[in-house]
Amino acid sequence: MLKNLRKFDDNIVHAINTTIPTQSFAVKGIDPNKQCEELYKQVRG
Repeated sequence: MLKNLRKFDDNIVHAINTTIPTQSFAVKGIDPNKQCEELYKQVRG
């Protein structure tokens, strides 16, 4: 059970890191607030 929870946690961290651009990798035209909102909706199911 702990292994499954850890995998879920790792997936969320990966999704955050690949969805929300950092300042050093910011792409013009991407709204971080919108990206975060979309990720939240995906996680909630």
